[in-house]
Amino acid sequence: MFIVFAIILMILVVFMAIYFYKFYKNEYKLTDSKIKKSVMIFTGFTLIGIMIRGVVTGIIVFIILFFSTLLFNGLGKYFKGIKLADFSLILGILLTGIIILVGVFTAYDVKQTSYSITTDKMEEGEKLSIAMIADVHLGVSITSINIEKYAKEIEKQKPDIVLLVGDIFDDSTKKEEMEKTSIILGDIKSTYGTYYVYGNHDTAPHNMFSELNEDMVLDNLLKNGINVINDETVLIDDWFYLVGRNDISIDNNRESFHNLIKDIDLSKPVIVLDHQPLELDVLADKGVDLALSGHTHNDQIFPGNLIVGLIYNNSYGLKTIGDFNSVVTSGIGTWGTPIRLGTISEYVLIELIGRSEK
Repeated sequence: MFIVFAIILMILVVFMAIYFYKFYKNEYKLTDSKIKKSVMIFTGFTLIGIMIRGVVTGIIVFIILFFSTLLFNGLGKYFKGIKLADFSLILGILLTGIIILVGVFTAYDVKQTSYSITTDKMEEGEKLSIAMIADVHLGVSITSINIEKYAKEIEKQKPDIVLLVGDIFDDSTKKEEMEKTSIILGDIKSTYGTYYVYGNHDTAPHNMFSELNEDMVLDNLLKNGINVINDETVLIDDWFYLVGRNDISIDNNRESFHNLIKDIDLSKPVIVLDHQPLELDVLADKGVDLALSGHTHNDQIFPGNLIVGLIYNNSYGLKTIGDFNSVVTSGIGTWGTPIRLGTISEYVLIELIGRSEK
């Protein structure tokens, strides 16, 4: 996935560079020396971004700088008295810096998002308090130190159960950080413990250079009291069911949802954990009360969140289909780069509340 993403962005950068050259030379009659100077500056800032935070950051810097410079050049055509075009590159650099700083601040400014959802499968007034974390991508913007802080915040809310919905770890996560974070997450106090489903990055299935592997991650989770439920159904305290799904990008032949719930009592609340928000209509039809997912990041950077909304039935937030509810989080961390624009970093608290007598 990362390789495909990087190739697409690099192709985009090449086309933008060609356009940049032709547009500037023909539209503004710039000399070759000025163009070369601009290209060198663009390349320099891109390389700085790559060296500081990797390829994705470098490419994002290039794209923002390109369009910022283009913006001031365009404004310069209509406000010639201000001579914006003469300083377009400097102004573009300043605007890029501001945008990047805002993006970094937004990525690190983790919010608490709360939802209240009702079900007729619980006694009126009965409550189940759920804490949900997904998409930490440990090491990109969030470290074990940050996780310890948010774990304490969550524990103060006295949740009944803690649900970890994939991509807590990342291909680039260091083994030591994974071990520390497993301890922290396993230590969160709740009534029914902590449950975990894998995302598409947790065990670094597509990265031969990662320090992590499935056996290592699984061993650390289990020894710290974290229950891993992939394609498994668990009845909690004879009260409600958890159905954990294998991430579809890891297992294309994962167990059918029908088989996972064929023997359960559907008069009890059913909560599905699936890293990617898939098959929502199927879940609604099968009598599921709540599905929890992440993965989308709400696409992390605007305007991508407008596009991801066309791909998934629910790309972010709460969506209700009859008595079925889907909650998709944008994630507590970020992927690829510690930048968010037009989206938020969050952990989620959900209260499932009985709305009438059984």
